[in-house]
Amino acid sequence: MAILAWRFTFLFIALLTFESLDIYPFLIGFGIGLFLLYFYRRKLSRLPLNYAHISERFTLLVIIAFGEMLMSGIASYFTLESFSLLSPLVFLMILLLFHIYRFEFDQHIHCLPASSLGLRLVYVHYPIFLGMAIITVSLAFVPNEGVDSIFLVSFFYLGLGLFLLGILWQNLFHRPRGKEGRQLAWRAGLLYGVSLSLAIWQGDNRFLELVIIGLTLLVMTYLHRYYSRT
Repeated sequence: MAILAWRFTFLFIALLTFESLDIYPFLIGFGIGLFLLYFYRRKLSRLPLNYAHISERFTLLVIIAFGEMLMSGIASYFTLESFSLLSPLVFLMILLLFHIYRFEFDQHIHCLPASSLGLRLVYVHYPIFLGMAIITVSLAFVPNEGVDSIFLVSFFYLGLGLFLLGILWQNLFHRPRGKEGRQLAWRAGLLYGVSLSLAIWQGDNRFLELVIIGLTLLVMTYLHRYYSRT
């Protein structure tokens, strides 16, 4: 309640502030909503926590975000006029993203430390949601030839990097395996860097860009399952 009170206070201040300055109290309130929860961890430790229930709530939000990705990001690929090889390719990419998320948060729910407060679950979803939003916008830009290819690739990989950051961060929490967790992290980072370089290097061919991204997600899916095996 205290966090909500602070957020609404700064939102109200933003509404009363001059148009050129109203963004600042809004950002302060937004930042309070993001980070103030961390300072209440002692109080949270005294409350009963159903981690599986909280994880399910976040999973439902992610499913909604994936639905938004389908409707706003790739729906235009599946009209009679625009259907092409890109259409099943982008759909496969979304399926792989969803599989990576579901494999981490659904199948590893039993691998949790007993002392979890659920704060990490909240914070890892910040980059996941932000990354998904950026990917959605990037996929909507792909058919637009007026968008610079380097910007488009960089923007998409920014979203993909944020999404994978949240997944790998949570993976280390679900399975603090030490060596295997580090191997997954650095291999995923290497794959990400090589894929980004290839996508930028190949030029303005949007189809090849998406093929590279699709292959990257396919390899990432394999690495994720291999290093997260029981």
